[in-house]
Order: sequence, then structure tokens, then C-alpha cells
Amino acid sequence: MTNDALTKLIDDHWQYVRGVLAFYYLDNPLTLDIVEFHYKTAFRHGYKHAAEEQITVDSQRNLLDNGEN
Repeated sequence: MTNDALTKLIDDHWQYVRGVLAFYYLDNPLTLDIVEFHYKTAFRHGYKHAAEEQITVDSQRNLLDNGEN
């Protein structure tokens, strides 16, 4: 996934989460801004770990498929 696509995915998810938080829990714009920063940062960080893990899984699968191991 490109960086632009990841940013769009994060922004799309945030819009939903922000709406839920604003409706049920938070009505302070500053608090929502702080939560937004942490949410988006954590999302990107977690996505990168998932991508790294997928590379590892794919590499192991290729080794097994090629009779190596």
C-alpha cells in the first residue's frame, strides 16, 4: 500500500471514530485533536508492524514452497 493510500485509509477510519467519540463521549475539540493525533499515529505504527509480519510470513511460505527448510 502506498503512503498516500495508507493516509487515506487512516483518515477514513478516523472520521468514523471521531463521529462516535463526538456523539457519545467527547465534545471538546482540543481533546478530539489530541485523540486524533494518537489514533492516527498508532494506526500507522500498527499497520507497519502488520506489513513487516506479512513479509516474514510470505518469506517463510516461499521457503517451504521451494523445498527449502
